[in-house]
Amino acid sequence: MRKKYKKYPICFFATLFAAAMFSCLQSFSAGAQGWLSPGEAQPIPYSQSFSGFVDVESLPAGWALDDEYGYMGQFGSGTAGGLRGDGVLGFQLTASGVNGSITTSLSLSNNSGAAINGLVISYTGRVARVDQEGTPHWVVSVNGTPYPELEYSTADGIDKHVSHVISDLVIEAGEDVLIEWHTTSSGTTGTRRQIGITDVSVQASGDLPPPPPPGPGSYTIPHLDEDVDLLVKFEPIDYQLLLSVSPEGGGWIQSLPDAPYYHVGDEVLLQASPEAGYRFVAWEGDVQYLSTSQEEETLLTMPAQHVSLTAVFSLATFTIHFDVEGENGSIDATANGEPIESGDQVEEGSQVIFNASPDEGYRVKHWIINGEVVQPEDEEALMIDSLDGDAQVKVLFEDPAPGVPLHLILASAGDVLIGPSDGHLCFDAKVSIQAPGEGFFSRW
Repeated sequence: MRKKYKKYPICFFATLFAAAMFSCLQSFSAGAQGWLSPGEAQPIPYSQSFSGFVDVESLPAGWALDDEYGYMGQFGSGTAGGLRGDGVLGFQLTASGVNGSITTSLSLSNNSGAAINGLVISYTGRVARVDQEGTPHWVVSVNGTPYPELEYSTADGIDKHVSHVISDLVIEAGEDVLIEWHTTSSGTTGTRRQIGITDVSVQASGDLPPPPPPGPGSYTIPHLDEDVDLLVKFEPIDYQLLLSVSPEGGGWIQSLPDAPYYHVGDEVLLQASPEAGYRFVAWEGDVQYLSTSQEEETLLTMPAQHVSLTAVFSLATFTIHFDVEGENGSIDATANGEPIESGDQVEEGSQVIFNASPDEGYRVKHWIINGEVVQPEDEEALMIDSLDGDAQVKVLFEDPAPGVPLHLILASAGDVLIGPSDGHLCFDAKVSIQAPGEGFFSRW
């Protein structure tokens, strides 16, 4: 279905332009930081990773902001509102002021010489400062129409790949299309997480043709004057399944049956398989047609439309716990040379080294890994050369000498009390010896 836009007389646009200029002047007079006009439209297909983006002056061509922000450092740092570079266009919203909301837009042009019937739009939503309470989200609109399938929220505290096929949009040759990402602090409480965009991709969905229109649904006999035998033949409408993985190289997808087209009601078994060092996270896209979006294997029931699904993977990690069994020392650890804390997530295949520091007068007795006692060559260091699972590491300290017996020979009858030990003493131990009664002891 093609979208239709109203035609307005020139006077309407003059009035609209005057109103926009007045609003802009009001914004400047109120102390706003400025207003950026949309950049030069970029051709479709389009991709952007923001690899060269560091501040507002290096905003990529085709991109614009409704307010100019001050650059506040790399993504994940700083506390004030502003742009974050290092491969992401991101923002830190506040409860009030000019950075209480932001709209960033991408202007694209159809320079192909023919009409484009639909777009495939995808991007990665980024989040940082996840210790904050407020969880803003992106609302994405195309030519003024919001698409809920393209929304991204920071509520889960993780980056997500978002993708959707817009099949009800026609872009004629030479026409432009405007894609907008809008976020606001309205409706959130407390300090707010950073929200960002990266890995934007926009391409024509020419490989996903719209379903063919059905044939005539009725047949008319103008004047029935004899018996008539009619045979009606029906055929299924073909739909396509668009599969992708994120990040690229994180894994692959197998579909059974693997067919170029599917029909309404067809069941397709999907299996997402991670590459070595990655793990499966979830399915994204048109997940409402899946039996589950959280398992690697899921069943798709084909609806009456094209379906776009993305298998999301992340680097495989394991949890490391380490502490001292009892007391008399401490323990620290590093993963690939970087310090870690007990309970941290560490990537699969990492080299993890644990270092024990006994208190003065103590030494390492043994180590315990996942409940099993081990004794490494270097007693004060333990190394896991290639991490392949969760690890629970403990170290136990002991006195440096097992103790020596203390023997007393009495010259006369009677008991002798020995303390604090009961006949065996360790190195540097202090012992008191008391005779059984007054006047008993004569000399050593």
